Amino acid sequence: SQIDGDALGGVRKVGVTGGVYIQYPVSELVDAQLEILFSPLGSLNRFRTGGLRTSHVDLPLMVNVHLPLEVWDQKEVVNLEGGLVVGYLLGATSPDRVADLTDLYRRVDLRFLVGAVVDLSENTHLVLRYGRSLYAIQRGGRVGLDWFRGIGLCHVYVSGMLRFDLLSR
Repeated sequence: SQIDGDALGGVRKVGVTGGVYIQYPVSELVDAQLEILFSPLGSLNRFRTGGLRTSHVDLPLMVNVHLPLEVWDQKEVVNLEGGLVVGYLLGATSPDRVADLTDLYRRVDLRFLVGAVVDLSENTHLVLRYGRSLYAIQRGGRVGLDWFRGIGLCHVYVSGMLRFDLLSR
């Protein structure tokens, strides 16, 4: 992940996300999905001396669309997803975890997510996502969608997850 607007540049903050989800079929081609995730976000410079580490409990509400395709006489399904995330900030620290910076940031963050799901097996999936804050994460930052002029510091991230279905439909 990175924080857009912090002048550090580059996606250098890596973390492990985990959680649970429930999926409800709306139709044969569309599912609604609610997740509860622990997500480490933030940014680091290339020397790992500047940046921000944040920890969140995220509640993504996603819509999954299953698009049937035929590729070389094989029937495949492309799974696309999109939705909104309400993130609750558990804590924010300096990269060395010495300074507690939590009070400088909003506790609640609203983000959008778009992604794709690749079925590796019937119960195992690779989930690839892009997410971005819809408003500034720092206290006193602007609220709005004027990305051309910048909204202040905001989360921008790419994630890859392995998802395992414990119960099938």
